[in-house]
Amino acid sequence: MYKVESLHETLDKREDAFGLVILYGPRITQYLNQRRIEGCSRWRKRPAGRFRFIFGPDEKLPADVQVKFCLVAKDTNIKIEPPDYKLSGLKKPVELSASLTTDEYCPRYFDLEWYSHFMSANPTFRGKVIIDASLSMFNNRVIEHRNALDKLGIGQKRLKFIRRHFVHERDEQWWLIPSKQ
Repeated sequence: MYKVESLHETLDKREDAFGLVILYGPRITQYLNQRRIEGCSRWRKRPAGRFRFIFGPDEKLPADVQVKFCLVAKDTNIKIEPPDYKLSGLKKPVELSASLTTDEYCPRYFDLEWYSHFMSANPTFRGKVIIDASLSMFNNRVIEHRNALDKLGIGQKRLKFIRRHFVHERDEQWWLIPSKQ
């Protein structure tokens, strides 16, 4: 078993292996941990394809049992299913960007394609985007984001853009809002 930093160091010395990451806990926690590990790899300027992720059962577990790192030979045959991005158990809004994260060492990696996977897999969810910017910059970003999300198949009516201005705050927050049951 490894920690992400020591697994990176081991992988640097071993071209014949990859890092297998097994994620446990509630499904949203698994997705956020995956993106944090990917963010750490990007931050440390490590190759993106050195890790493969397996999503464990969607269940509540003790906090110390969330992620396992293993070193696996490249020729090992492991079936890895792509994630489905469905969040049927999500009851409260969740931020997918990293503005509320205090772990700056390994920031959560966010992009619109990842966000669109959640919106597509959960058609009853709405999105909320809070942008910290001047009015003209806000309008430009909204147009830019709407165009990009439209290309990714996400309808404009599902997202609400809100402008706020806070000094020294992260400039964008991307939220998933589950439908009320």
